[in-house]
Amino acid sequence: MASIKLLGAGAAQAVIGEVAASCGGLGWTIDAEYGGVHAMAARVASGEAADVIVLTRDLVDDLAAAGALRAESRSDVGCVGTGLAVRAGSPAPDVETPEALRRALLAATLVIHPDAAVATAGRSLRAALEVLGIEAEVAPRLVACANGAAAAQRLAAGQGGEVGVMQVTEIVAHRGLTFAGPFPGALRRDTVYCAAVSTGSRKADIASAFIRRLVAARTLLRSAGFSSPSPAGR
Repeated sequence: MASIKLLGAGAAQAVIGEVAASCGGLGWTIDAEYGGVHAMAARVASGEAADVIVLTRDLVDDLAAAGALRAESRSDVGCVGTGLAVRAGSPAPDVETPEALRRALLAATLVIHPDAAVATAGRSLRAALEVLGIEAEVAPRLVACANGAAAAQRLAAGQGGEVGVMQVTEIVAHRGLTFAGPFPGALRRDTVYCAAVSTGSRKADIASAFIRRLVAARTLLRSAGFSSPSPAGR
């Protein structure tokens, strides 16, 4: 059985896992690792061996320009926003307007999120706090985790007064969380995720075929929290 290695964004973990599970009948296995997009991109840029890379479109484009990925293999998977979550069983706050999100963040005992140094949702939270003018007030209650999966686990194990900020796909995939809603209005920062084949892959045919199956799984992608990406840049 052929095995390909995949390095991917945590935001795409659940849907990649389901597509990978469907590949057994084709004689493929997928050895996948996930994490914050900037941390994963650094591993690819350092020359770590892999076959398929799934990261944000801008990072994939940068890695292709640097020669680490095959530019012609790039395929957009879908678009994901950042959202707010609470532990399952806790009342979900209103986040339909920027002012409502501001109240929810100020009322939370802790705001759990992936580290902005490596993860998209952490950067989205940082930008939202700045726009809402509550950076200083919320700062003592911020809890940075290694990635979105770690943030989801921390929130699910909490006491109930906390909120979490993660990519919507990470929230939807976790049974221990309730999705309150995406960041609203001008605070919304949707991110396009993209797949590509590594330049050094020795199984490029299988890697390309897996990407085609992933991109074609539109019903699965929608149920996981992805929307169709804009065609910009493709």
